[in-house]
Amino acid sequence: MADSFIRTGASKYVLIIGVERLSDMTDLHDRSTAFIFADGAGAVVLVGTGEPTRVGPIVMGADGSGAENIRVPRDPARIEMAGHETFKEAVTKLSESTEQAAAAAGRRPTSGRPAGGRAGTGGRRPCRGSRAGRAG
Repeated sequence: MADSFIRTGASKYVLIIGVERLSDMTDLHDRSTAFIFADGAGAVVLVGTGEPTRVGPIVMGADGSGAENIRVPRDPARIEMAGHETFKEAVTKLSESTEQAAAAAGRRPTSGRPAGGRAGTGGRRPCRGSRAGRAG
């Protein structure tokens, strides 16, 4: 809808707000789920440029092959998840979707590495002889 408002000239600026509340379904003491399934919100402002552009391209997909890694039993209705496996799969799929969207837009994604560090380490470089940046 925001794209249509801007393309038709009905609006030059469109504010999009997204909110989710999952804390009622999350065991806040379960470290494998609480960090992902928290309450959250985000917003973005789309701005018309006056050029013949559009929002997108949009890449969508679904893959139920990891369905056993996330479930919500009936009683208690709490999210249960194999956190490590789910996180790895999510990062892989997000990377693939980003590459697909960039290709569809005629662009190349950057390396995704922060300046001075390795992706996922907050810019810190793991020490020699350590695994994933942790001594051990």
